[in-house]
Order: sequence, then structure tokens, then C-alpha cells
Amino acid sequence: MKMSNKYSLGSKRVRDIIDRLILDKYCVHLWLGFGQALFIGFGEEIMPQHYKGQAAPPAEIHTHFADWYIEGPGLRVSSNETITADLLSKIKQALIGRKVVDWRYSRRPQQFYAEFEGGYVLKIVTWSSDHLTSEQANSDSWCLRLPDGRYLCVSCTGIVDFSI
Repeated sequence: MKMSNKYSLGSKRVRDIIDRLILDKYCVHLWLGFGQALFIGFGEEIMPQHYKGQAAPPAEIHTHFADWYIEGPGLRVSSNETITADLLSKIKQALIGRKVVDWRYSRRPQQFYAEFEGGYVLKIVTWSSDHLTSEQANSDSWCLRLPDGRYLCVSCTGIVDFSI
């Protein structure tokens, strides 16, 4: 039987899960989905960038109702831009193979930060209620897929849903 538990992103259990899955782990895979949704895989070994039919990265963050920004030396890009193949290649070159050295979360505005070696930062900014319908307000801003296939999802209202 699948149960769902609601947590605060600041809860010890949630912090421990995020620490275990991304802190001191490498960015091993990165791709963009429909609507500029960002998918970043974390693990110990770099994966081929076209891994159809292969195993997924051990953990993966992906965005939904959120904007994302990546900044660092010589790079400043966001989901609000047109991402060309060349720009996506620069993003991959900047992050893949770099370890996450820190992460944090702020509630107002609701933002998630992951800092990588070399001074690169991923920032995920949840869409404000001004940009969401009432149905979308309880939707996921971003999710972290765990190695066992479960998800830790953060809603646009900041509630963490962890399915066990």
C-alpha cells in the first residue's frame, strides 16, 4: 500500500534525504524536457548523455511549475530564454562532472539553491500564485527522484510530499 506523507522542506527527514542524494555528488546527467523543464541527475559516475535503454541516474531533480537559473563563471542562463543546442552544450559543460558543495532553501520567495564546485549555482524559483490557476497552486514546483523510484516533491505552496 502506497502512503503519502507531508513534510516541511526544513524538516530533518527531508534535509537528510536531500543531503544524502545530492550533497558531495556529481552532476552526472542534464537535459531539458518539454517547456524548458530541467532534469539534472546526481551520482558518482558521469553517464552518457544519450542513455536511452540505460539505467537512470541514481537521483534526479526536475522542475515543473518553476523557473530555473544557472549562473557561474562565464554563464548566466534561465528557463525564460530560448535554449539553443549550443547554449545547452555550455550548460552541460559547466555542470556535468562538478560536485554539489552546498544546498539551501528559502521560503519567501520559495527558492531552492544547489551550489556546485567552480562557483556555479542552480536556482529553482517556484512560480508565484499570481501566475498559477487554483488547480496549479497545489502542483509540484520541483521533484527529487530517489534511487528506488520514489519521489520527494515540493509543491508550489512549499509542502513536501514524500511517497513511501
